[in-house]
Amino acid sequence: LEEMEALGIIPDVSHLGDQGFWDVCRQAKRPFVASHSNCRALYPHRRNLTDEMLRALGDRGGLVGVNFYAGFLDGGPLARTGDILRHLRHVIDVGGLDVVALGSDFDGIDTPVELGDAGTMDHLTTALEQGGFTPREIDALCWGNVWRFYGEWLA
Repeated sequence: LEEMEALGIIPDVSHLGDQGFWDVCRQAKRPFVASHSNCRALYPHRRNLTDEMLRALGDRGGLVGVNFYAGFLDGGPLARTGDILRHLRHVIDVGGLDVVALGSDFDGIDTPVELGDAGTMDHLTTALEQGGFTPREIDALCWGNVWRFYGEWLA
């Protein structure tokens, strides 16, 4: 981890277990990411992050990309847009708006997504609007937080 940070590499904890997450949290000198992770409070998959983890990422200036994989959203056979919105809202409520982004994992998931694919992301922004997300929140989720985070930490 120390060498990664010295080289400017941003650690990603999405594939770590709980102990690995907390090891990185204790040792990291810079913010880190969970590029494609969801909320364990909404669905108890071991890969999902606890509220304590979401707060820790927010407190440390990190970033969480909400994953579109049905197995992390609700365990069902289809990744539904409403479930994605629930996870996004939960991260905002627990960790703050600055910590959340989209982490679809379209290239790594093996369950169908109600949205289809990356070519239909406009349907997600429409769902966000209809779901009560503000224009500021939508901008932050869809591009702003990622742009700010990587612009700051890769500069």
